[in-house]
Amino acid sequence: MRVYYASQSFYPHVGGVSTYLLNLCRSMVEKGHNVIEVHLRPSGEGNYEEVKGVEVHRVPKEPIERTIFEGYYNFKEAVYKECHYGSGGFSVPAEEMEGFAEYSKVNDYFGARLKELLEEQPADIVHIHDFQLLFAYKYVPRGTPLVFTWHIPFPPKMSQNLSQFLIRNLQQYDKVIFSSAEYIEAAVGLGLERSRAELIYPITDTALFRVTDTNRAAVREKYGMPQRGKIILSVQRVDQKSGHEQLIRAMPKVLEQAPDSTLVFVGGESMSTKISDARKKMREEMDALVKSLKLRSRVLFIGNVDYNSMPEVYNASDAFALCSKNEGFGLAITEAMYCGKAVVGTKVGGIPLQVRDKMNGFLVDVGDHEATAKKLIMLLKNEKLARRMGQNAVHSSQKFSRELGLERHMSLYNALMREKNEMYRVERFDARAIRAVITDFDRTVTERAAKHHFDKQDIDFTLLKEMKSLGIDLFLATGRPFKYVEKLCNHFKGYTCVVAENGAVVYFPKTKRTFTIDTKHMQRARSRISRLGLAGTIVGEVIASVPIEHEDAVRQSLGNLIQKVMLVKNVDKLMIVPHNVDKGYGLRLALQYLNIDMERTVVVGDGENDVGMFLNPGYKIALANAHPRLKRLAHEVTKSRGLKGMREIIAKIRHSEAGSSTGKGKKEEQKRA
Repeated sequence: MRVYYASQSFYPHVGGVSTYLLNLCRSMVEKGHNVIEVHLRPSGEGNYEEVKGVEVHRVPKEPIERTIFEGYYNFKEAVYKECHYGSGGFSVPAEEMEGFAEYSKVNDYFGARLKELLEEQPADIVHIHDFQLLFAYKYVPRGTPLVFTWHIPFPPKMSQNLSQFLIRNLQQYDKVIFSSAEYIEAAVGLGLERSRAELIYPITDTALFRVTDTNRAAVREKYGMPQRGKIILSVQRVDQKSGHEQLIRAMPKVLEQAPDSTLVFVGGESMSTKISDARKKMREEMDALVKSLKLRSRVLFIGNVDYNSMPEVYNASDAFALCSKNEGFGLAITEAMYCGKAVVGTKVGGIPLQVRDKMNGFLVDVGDHEATAKKLIMLLKNEKLARRMGQNAVHSSQKFSRELGLERHMSLYNALMREKNEMYRVERFDARAIRAVITDFDRTVTERAAKHHFDKQDIDFTLLKEMKSLGIDLFLATGRPFKYVEKLCNHFKGYTCVVAENGAVVYFPKTKRTFTIDTKHMQRARSRISRLGLAGTIVGEVIASVPIEHEDAVRQSLGNLIQKVMLVKNVDKLMIVPHNVDKGYGLRLALQYLNIDMERTVVVGDGENDVGMFLNPGYKIALANAHPRLKRLAHEVTKSRGLKGMREIIAKIRHSEAGSSTGKGKKEEQKRA
């Protein structure tokens, strides 16, 4: 899948949208998709580079005149202020607002480059991020699936001039993503068609942000924090919505009860800071406030910290606070919670979606610095409370994981591709273009779950022979142990490759070549699971599986090791597998080794552990008996279950084969004529 993203800024420039996009783009690239990002070119930066595997194009080629930048800034800030604070700044239609012409001009810069890129390499999906690029749809060819993500609050009450402007343009997108149901209701109430609205939470890099045994002394020394005492961390640049003032005013009360505490702010310049001096003046006001309250030694601004270094900063702190006046979502909260920190946050925007009062942190009113101080003191003075809330934070933040975020984006993208292109059906393909058919095993090429030990009576070999007769490479992806699939391959010689043990073992039957993905953490996990002696336990070359009812016993046995491996559910089984290894990972290794383009594969599955391979490129088909997650990700769902569903797919591929032959025959007749 080729996806174009466009945004005002991108990594390494700081900000919530940049972070969200970085995580989404990296996830897409890791799964084998082609990702292109277009964003504004800051002064001194080149027009093109590759960042984390993402093609990055910066526009325009020549530096933008300062007067155009300033006008663009004024208009977008007017939108920003009204959406965050209800300022009512749109007293006239948008087209008559100061800076509208310059805002349109900057959108033209994006549009011109986006149009050029799309002509060179057409997109499967175009995804625009945030209101700064609202006009981008004008430059995308009709028929191309078009998505827009709204990142800031969407208030239910705004001036009619602004609401009409926003809704009129948002209606031009196939789907508009919001980060909360509240924002969706507000947009629908103001005129957006409900069918266009989609709820997807922002994405956090859950492989990066986690509880770690950080050398707190070394981290504190590195960033100039005090070696002793408690650290209250807040990650947010200074702007109109930020909560710096509330936290600074809370500090005198905090220091009365916890005199060794220090408030540390992370965050510095953004692209908007470089455009306007307004945010620099806000920072100067915060410095003056710190000085007037005599807090210079207890309030630190340490500036920007590299994104990949942020986990050590979170883990070196004792509590986290984000007291914004308003907040679209607050990704810094998600990051802090994944690092096991209790949070004090304000009751605005997306913060209450994450912070549950008295469970994983505390909620306070905007401007209430006394309540803020009280809650911070509770966390700083009561380590047991802070630890319990931090553990709850890790658990409650799982719904904001990178894996789930990617899955929801992919479900949306695949659905739009299906809806926008009636020809995107397996029976419409040129069969000669299909390089591989990839299937699951249990309940896909067997009528029901096969026995734990190999029994050829469980397998429909007639179906396997029908698949082989297609003349297309066959791949099997299963959670079954390697020894099981080895026996299967002795009875059926048609597989080009088998990905076993949920992606941890890749086996090529013809050459007997085997790739194994194992880790020292997985080895320890296997040992612990084996010692439990649970009925129904299966231990393979790499992974282990137990009946799902033993999940609590497994979690207790693994302890902290659970953060170094993955638990994967599949119907009635719980599999313990190496971290970041799944069927999709194993298949990517196999297909790359054989030099097979993943886009030219047909992937079939039914179980929850098939999600990984459904996130890869290729045409995905879920059987009628498939898990709902798989059906949402699929391009197509069969009418029949199990073996009948598989035969339905075989018939469609044969139909495409017949169509290819007919088309070829007609061309030959035309040549002869």
